[in-house]
Amino acid sequence: MDIEQICLGCMNEKQGDGPCPLCGYAGEHDNPNSLMPKTQLQNRYVIGKLLESNGEGFTYIGYDLKNSIPVTIREYFPQGHCTREQNRVVVSKGDEFGYNRSLLDFLELSKSLYSLNGLSALFNIIDIFEENGTAYRISERMRGIPIREFLLRNGGTLSYDQVKSLFVPMLSTVKALHNAGIIHGGISADTLILCKDGKLRINGFCIRDTRVKGDFIAPQLFPGF
Repeated sequence: MDIEQICLGCMNEKQGDGPCPLCGYAGEHDNPNSLMPKTQLQNRYVIGKLLESNGEGFTYIGYDLKNSIPVTIREYFPQGHCTREQNRVVVSKGDEFGYNRSLLDFLELSKSLYSLNGLSALFNIIDIFEENGTAYRISERMRGIPIREFLLRNGGTLSYDQVKSLFVPMLSTVKALHNAGIIHGGISADTLILCKDGKLRINGFCIRDTRVKGDFIAPQLFPGF
């Protein structure tokens, strides 16, 4: 499908001009440091709506032109330590060491997650690459809602059978992550996603410095973790 026929807010086929009737996206670009919608990476991945940002970087919905599927794109962009000139990331003077150290951590985490593709409670990693003076992690995208939203819709409780079917595979995946030396550091009702296929998956992986109070990356901490 031609990218001009796709809504960059939800990656569904456009339903005419104006805001998308499915997601409400109208092409807005609210963060001056994030990549512009329609930006292409590797001549393959198209940047869509900005979904989230934290001290480590940006998460976008994207589109894989090669496979004609929506994807999730994570960009390393340690906020407060770099700027953007067109698409290229420019590191602030004096922050080069911290930037490069955390960039290596981002790449190492991404490669470790890639090695665990196939675990039932993970979104598979499709691609990892460096471009624009930074790095990107591309992962599969599946429709779903945070478990917090599911709980609200379900009266705030889960039955035993629901807990068993949802959390036993997730706990096995967490064990495998820990065995591989990966500590998520922010598993919560907001980062556990109940997908359309009925499986619970873990979202929001970041480098360790994002999950602890440090000096370089602004932390994103989750109460109760």
